[in-house]
Amino acid sequence: VADEATDQPLYNVEITLTGADGNVFNGTTNTDGKALFKDVMAGNYTVSGRLNKVDATTAAISKDNFSQPGNQVQVSIKHNDPRFTLVGNALDKNAGQPVVDAQVTITNSTQSSTAFAASSMPNGEFRTQLESASDFVVFGKKGGYISNIENLSTKGLNRSVTLYVKLELGIEEAKAGQSIVLSKIYFETGQAALNTASSTDLNKLVLFLKDNPGTKLEIQGHTDNTGSKVLNNTLSQNRAGSVVIFLVKEGIEKGRLIAKGYGSLQALADNVTPEGRQKNRRVEMKVVE
Repeated sequence: VADEATDQPLYNVEITLTGADGNVFNGTTNTDGKALFKDVMAGNYTVSGRLNKVDATTAAISKDNFSQPGNQVQVSIKHNDPRFTLVGNALDKNAGQPVVDAQVTITNSTQSSTAFAASSMPNGEFRTQLESASDFVVFGKKGGYISNIENLSTKGLNRSVTLYVKLELGIEEAKAGQSIVLSKIYFETGQAALNTASSTDLNKLVLFLKDNPGTKLEIQGHTDNTGSKVLNNTLSQNRAGSVVIFLVKEGIEKGRLIAKGYGSLQALADNVTPEGRQKNRRVEMKVVE
């Protein structure tokens, strides 16, 4: 089975081989787009296929076809689905290993629709169809894990050229006692006011807490060593507090959250370079229980 627009082979197409005598054979295509049926008796058959609730073309096999050399009958059919195919992989951000059984939500923010998929063995793959000229938000859900929120778009893509859209979805296990850096939380310079428009990890944090209602977190604020120790301690505490206030406004129980500022005491990098100082100015979440 091949995609009609791009002629690429299609994986996991449900194939039905129906004989004139009423015998029915079922199979699915592999990554090469092929389904193999063995020990089929000579006769007249109809071949049909279906993928993502869309039927492929059909083909007929006659009894005469079984007299071909090599004792093999080959049939090709086409599948026409105007949508793109998302091929995603859920991967552990630290170990780089596949994460299976993650429930992935794919929201079409242009058309206000939502699809769901599950990551599976062996490589954490998940698949779904993507409408054209649309923007999408993708995130995962698995107990005890926090997922990135990824954005992708089919705007500007030509379906006659492109079939597959690929995405790597980073998911991280949040164990008790473990701290996780939330690198996409930003504040106004030298202040505790959140830049909510840019701080996409705030939404990631909200989703994690709602998906894991029994989890309690310490929200940690960290600074570089610029300025006095007193100012840095105060700033880091206030920034952690700003995150907690945001989470409470989003419906998270305050009793599940602790705000704590560490100033410049727990640096991840040296403070000599601008890059090192930027890395040290951060928010972390630590699983308390």
